[in-house]
Amino acid sequence: MTYGIGRSRTRFVVLALLSLVLMGLDTYTDSLKQTRPIVGLIVVPVHLVAMIPALILTQANALPFDVARLQQDYQALKEHRLLLNSRLQRLEAIEAENDRLRSLLSATGYTPDEVLLAEVVQVNVDPYSRTLLINRGTVEGVYEGQAVLDANGLLGQVVRSGVFRSTVALITDSSQAIPVMSVRSGLHVLAYGTGQGNALTVPFLEPTANLREGDVLVTSGLGQRFPKGYPVARVTQVVSSLEESFLRVTALPLAQLDSISELLLLWPAKPVVPSDISPKQDPSSG
Repeated sequence: MTYGIGRSRTRFVVLALLSLVLMGLDTYTDSLKQTRPIVGLIVVPVHLVAMIPALILTQANALPFDVARLQQDYQALKEHRLLLNSRLQRLEAIEAENDRLRSLLSATGYTPDEVLLAEVVQVNVDPYSRTLLINRGTVEGVYEGQAVLDANGLLGQVVRSGVFRSTVALITDSSQAIPVMSVRSGLHVLAYGTGQGNALTVPFLEPTANLREGDVLVTSGLGQRFPKGYPVARVTQVVSSLEESFLRVTALPLAQLDSISELLLLWPAKPVVPSDISPKQDPSSG
């Protein structure tokens, strides 16, 4: 052990003396001028190797800060992505709402009738009473007997009008009878609600009646209960048998009765009276 320590000390002394000699020669003479670049190249790798522990220590000290910063950046990006997704979903919902409202309003695009948008607040779950409650009443001018539409056609009519809410009977309610006509043949008939499911029936038709499956039925305007020309139903079945004197006709409403959230209250357009036409005067007057 003592021998090893002595050798180390001797080596250190020799290297120190050698270094001093080289430094003196380099300072006071030009004898090492040619070898200095070569020595510099040799020393560079040694210098780099000597710097490795310091670099590792520096990077190790900086690593926790980098990880924390990356975690903060990741969390910020995640929150931003969620915010953008929520905004996108909101925009998609608004776009869908606008499309639905446009389609709803387009149901009356071919008439000058006045309409008011209403929302469904309650649906009657009684299978034999097809009614629903809406958020409009007499304060908005709603009246009993008023026609109600959706984007596809006639939904029903107001049967009770309160101050702020009203009850609408769907066309499939057993109390409803709608004067309709076939678009194809012009045949005028009455379509009745069955009170069961989404079906209408057209009773008391003679076997020779010009009505076929696929015919579209629209309001005829007879009786002045419903404005003329609004889609009501499509004939789905026409059955004729020798045992029966009349046809059995079933029609499917065009309005989406099972998914109602918004609807239109309809005020038929009033006839226009020219202002330059005055009522005739009674010859006996004035």
